[in-house]
Amino acid sequence: MAAPARPPRPRSGGGRTLMLLGVLLALAAGTIVIYIVSQATGGGTQKTTVVVAKIDLPANTVLSSSPSQKDATHTLISDAFVSEDVPVDVAPIDAYKWISQADLDSKLNNYVVTGQFLKGEFLRNPDRRLTQLGTGGAGSLTNINPPQLPDGSVLFAVDVHGVGGGAAKPLAVPGDYVDFIFIECQLPNSKDPNGCESQTTLQNIYVYAVADTELIVVLTHQQAVAMLYLENTGVGKFVIRKPSDHGTITTLEVDRAYIVKNFGY
Repeated sequence: MAAPARPPRPRSGGGRTLMLLGVLLALAAGTIVIYIVSQATGGGTQKTTVVVAKIDLPANTVLSSSPSQKDATHTLISDAFVSEDVPVDVAPIDAYKWISQADLDSKLNNYVVTGQFLKGEFLRNPDRRLTQLGTGGAGSLTNINPPQLPDGSVLFAVDVHGVGGGAAKPLAVPGDYVDFIFIECQLPNSKDPNGCESQTTLQNIYVYAVADTELIVVLTHQQAVAMLYLENTGVGKFVIRKPSDHGTITTLEVDRAYIVKNFGY
């Protein structure tokens, strides 16, 4: 009786191939894991060093590189701004790139903050919130918001009086837009017995600042001349516009006949 056939013996070369393939797969898996972990931990994020506000900087702050000038109105540049590493895709395109403290001191010395910086805000290059000292007096109202003072404009103080002529704090705040309404009397062509009419006059006027009982508004030179006349010959009030309303409106003059006709007096 013949002996049973033995199974063929595997070739040694095939075993080595399978082992090598297993090692390669394990290495590939390890590489993938390392890549995923590095991405999750931010290892692939590019960063840049920029300059940000170290503290809140109010308008009219004068920046100085000299410790001897540090006082109520002067702030050291090193106390005002600091370097910070941020992701490239977070930093604005015009962010001021940090080089050194000496570089920053040379660029910002004797500049005035004309637009408030909040802590952590990026310094831009150039930055419209900074104006070189000498182009406007330190502490001047003109340093508060230069973009709202186009060439040919002036700041005009309008007195605000409460009921009965008493002083009252203005209801408007900086940034509001107002219209002025005046009543004038002894007008030559008026049909009113006393020659009095009320009418909307200057419109869409920007409130630049509020000081005690005065509105500081931005006018052209001609508007300022007109406002002075209206204040000295008539009685005026202002009305506040909503932020989105900057159009010019037309109103009818109001006299005694208008009141009788429309309100039944």
